[in-house]
Amino acid sequence: MAAYCFLLIAYLVLRFKSLEYAGNVMMTMILGFGPMMILSVIFIPWLNAIIKNPVFRFLGNISWEVYLLHFPVQCAIRIVDVYMNLNLNYSSRWVWGGYVAVTLTISMLYRYFLAKKTENYIIDFFKKDKKESEVLRY
Repeated sequence: MAAYCFLLIAYLVLRFKSLEYAGNVMMTMILGFGPMMILSVIFIPWLNAIIKNPVFRFLGNISWEVYLLHFPVQCAIRIVDVYMNLNLNYSSRWVWGGYVAVTLTISMLYRYFLAKKTENYIIDFFKKDKKESEVLRY
């Protein structure tokens, strides 16, 4: 806890007092805060218990797919909005909730039905066959 307080005070001091030698404040925070969060999850039991929750584990399993697919889903929603003249209010909780639901659903479907096949295809594509690797050795 003391480390978090130190980081907060250091951030506030560096943020509001211009120090030429301080460097990039955000990079300092990232390099200090990131490892501290990882160590906190490992060593603080109640935080570790939260991370082991099945919901968070599921979200962790599909996080890469969510990252890859969230922007195409946003574009698709915008295209449908424009062409169908829906005039969606993007600040609405319903629109945001629908966006999250669609993104999670598509990510989950991709993860469980296509990701493994795609990964195997890419691995097989870049794998050298035995004959070629034997020819290249001297």
